[in-house]
Amino acid sequence: MKLELNTNGAWRTVLRGLSNNLQPEQLAEAKQAAATLARIDAATNRRPQSWRLVSEADDKVIERCTGDDGWVQASAMEYAR
Repeated sequence: MKLELNTNGAWRTVLRGLSNNLQPEQLAEAKQAAATLARIDAATNRRPQSWRLVSEADDKVIERCTGDDGWVQASAMEYAR
């Protein structure tokens, strides 16, 4: 899996290899760090940036995080490519 950040309408990879190289608690820590940044961003910007956790195998979005919402499962229709 990889963790991506939406910067001005373009997704940028922040971390790669999350499912292969990290222990489950480290993945949770990475997601918590992104959620913390999302909350701070929501408090300081009108349009907070979004984060997503993506499968590197098939490039499908697994979870997303925006503002104060925290991490939620992504629906198949939300990020249809």
